[in-house]
Amino acid sequence: MPERLMRAMDHQHYYLQYLLYAVALKKYLALRLTGFDYDRHCGGVIYLFLRGVRSGETTGVFTHRPSITEIDEVENIFRQNHTAIG
Repeated sequence: MPERLMRAMDHQHYYLQYLLYAVALKKYLALRLTGFDYDRHCGGVIYLFLRGVRSGETTGVFTHRPSITEIDEVENIFRQNHTAIG
């Protein structure tokens, strides 16, 4: 993945953003889909940096599929903090 794209992801904290959205999506789908399975129903994240997208090239496109372990770890952080506050 190009270095400028990775720097933009780091600088804007997009990693944290997509992990938070992934946790919310997992929780929502678990409520809405009978037999929800993260590995089967979630494909990952895509960020398009429109100024970096070029026809016929892969520039400006970030993709990643967080593992269920990563998602569960973030979710556990919220559970622990909620318990400590409540």
